Amino acid sequence: MIITRSGTGTFLPLAGGTMTGDIQMQLNRLRTTNLQLREGAADNLQIRNAVDAAYLNLYLENLVLNAGIISLGNTVSVNARNIDGGIMTLGARDAGVAILEVARLQGAADPYFQATRPMVLLPAAVPGTLVEGHFGYDSALDKLWYRDAGATRQIPTLISSTYVGNAGANRQITTGFKCSLVIVTDSIAYLLISQRADGNTRLHITPAIAFNQGDVLLHATDGFVVDGNPANANAVTYTYWAISD
Repeated sequence: MIITRSGTGTFLPLAGGTMTGDIQMQLNRLRTTNLQLREGAADNLQIRNAVDAAYLNLYLENLVLNAGIISLGNTVSVNARNIDGGIMTLGARDAGVAILEVARLQGAADPYFQATRPMVLLPAAVPGTLVEGHFGYDSALDKLWYRDAGATRQIPTLISSTYVGNAGANRQITTGFKCSLVIVTDSIAYLLISQRADGNTRLHITPAIAFNQGDVLLHATDGFVVDGNPANANAVTYTYWAISD
């Protein structure tokens, strides 16, 4: 077989073997029974049905991309295989090791998206236009937030820890954040420390014992402050729960 164009030739020996030269189709199409392969524009190749009315599928073992995936339609989807238990994984390289699964689409009775490894929310400003279900990490306040049906809510930090009393004065117990509520206990008495609307500390103790208002205060920026009894008696172990502002 000899295919020629403008004086150039492409040759395929009748007995088979290696073709010499290129096949130049220009704007012509390669057709099979049910589809056609054509040049769609100067920068793309298209697989269309036989009557050129719709795009058709391309099956590959792997698809290696140099730049990205661009959607042509408004309802393009990414789906796991349509079988019970079908999955699609997303992977990235573990430095110096291999590709590891980071997340997956998991087929099940109730399909779900799984974060296989710890997920990172990039700190960013809260968007001006939110819909119910939005969530993120506020870069200005360093707090998690979410949007429910009525408002945008901040997710407070809650920690539990212990300290051993030393009978010292004005001892700061740091939590890493400004507190709105702290509960301290020595297994006998429970101290509930909160902030009043006027900025002063409210203190409630159960059972009732003698104390001065200055014995326990919320710190202005980090944790709370204890001053002798009832929350800093020497060698007494205290447990506390702290909630962020």
